[in-house]
Amino acid sequence: MHKEKIIHYKQRAELLLKLLRRDYLVKKMALDAEFSVTEEPVKFADKDGYDYNPIREGESWGMNCSAAGFM
Repeated sequence: MHKEKIIHYKQRAELLLKLLRRDYLVKKMALDAEFSVTEEPVKFADKDGYDYNPIREGESWGMNCSAAGFM
């Protein structure tokens, strides 16, 4: 009985790892984004009326409680 449980849990762990690799462990890509900081949130339909600046991973895009749109 103990050996059967070990085999069962090993198979479950292997399946979980396979699913994680398929769905989450993907190749990293460089961030390619632009942002625009506004006082208030902007409707998606109005997003093109703002100036956007490039941003890199780890950079700050605004102050606490700022709103920003990303492209």
